[in-house]
Amino acid sequence: MKEEVFRLLNLKMKGEYWDSVDLDFLSDEQEWSDDVFTSLIIGANGTGKSYVLSLIVDIFRDLQATRTESKFKGIKRSYTITYQLNNNVFTIENDSKNKKRACRDHEEITISEVLLPKKIIASSFMVTDKFTYAESDMNQSKFYEYLGIRGASTGTGTKTHLKKVGENIIKSSTDPHFINKLKFILSFLDIKSKMTIYFEVRKRKFFNDDINNRTFTDYFLNWRKRSDRITEPFFVKHFNALAENEISNLVDFLNRKEGSLSRINNRLILKYELNLNEYESNEEIRKDFEFIKKLMLLDVLSSPNIEIEKETTFGLEYASSGEYHFIFTMINILSNIEKNSLVLIDEPEMSLHPNWQVNYIGAIKKSFRDTHLAILY
Repeated sequence: MKEEVFRLLNLKMKGEYWDSVDLDFLSDEQEWSDDVFTSLIIGANGTGKSYVLSLIVDIFRDLQATRTESKFKGIKRSYTITYQLNNNVFTIENDSKNKKRACRDHEEITISEVLLPKKIIASSFMVTDKFTYAESDMNQSKFYEYLGIRGASTGTGTKTHLKKVGENIIKSSTDPHFINKLKFILSFLDIKSKMTIYFEVRKRKFFNDDINNRTFTDYFLNWRKRSDRITEPFFVKHFNALAENEISNLVDFLNRKEGSLSRINNRLILKYELNLNEYESNEEIRKDFEFIKKLMLLDVLSSPNIEIEKETTFGLEYASSGEYHFIFTMINILSNIEKNSLVLIDEPEMSLHPNWQVNYIGAIKKSFRDTHLAILY
């Protein structure tokens, strides 16, 4: 066995709404593997499967917070968790007052000496998932990633999902490992290896006029001259946060892209063809996205739209529920994983065609090969 392979071994805890549980994720008969290791929690509805997954997330977030002395609410219930990492077996016992005792290979150590997986990723396509929604913060954002469909405020609309998927594709568009995995994800669904990402122009005056720093600034500072509304539009706050050099860079970008716009029906769009065979050619969209993100906040451009192709070309939002679910889950995980991470997926089979359900775990293993993940369903 290579070093630093993470494997969750066992969880014991007293049930709150069900009987106490004692879960083995790796039996003595199973052989160790450096490949993707998957475990399934199977049980009838109402037996607490989703709650167990969410508790595992909170256990590791609590341990990370303890080690980094950052804020976390803590887990005020008794549990014992055991896992293997870096050729050592770690066991952490927690009592109902959140007092911890840790062991490494049966020898007591401090919590600061405990090794943790590189990252914890929680994924779900359910509005009612039990995972903690956590916005990015300085201490936890790189360790824990919530990839469900819930949001902090504007929730679970299709545009919210597409924004996540589009942004994750763009940020990884020049990564050959990501692009190769993306091609496999599309082929699993019989979708062609081509993809278009575009942004609809919301404020055409920024492209129709010869925009400069003065006219750009005037539009946002003097919004009351054009509107009867009482409350300040959200984009004014984002404009006020821009530095002078950022305004100049955005104006330069708008002038450069004026001749690159396309028309679809009566819509004006900024379009990028994502090349899945020559990933180097995707450098333009990755660089441009630094400006596009700011223009999205200023409501000049829409959030990303994605087009895919089978027999015909269609927007991702019009894909079947199973296709949409699979693409959303796989791309968001793929763009956020690190080696030796723990990925927890709640109700992975939801909306999937029976044939896809049968092949789902095989597709997961192939998609995340060489990442040494432990995946828990």
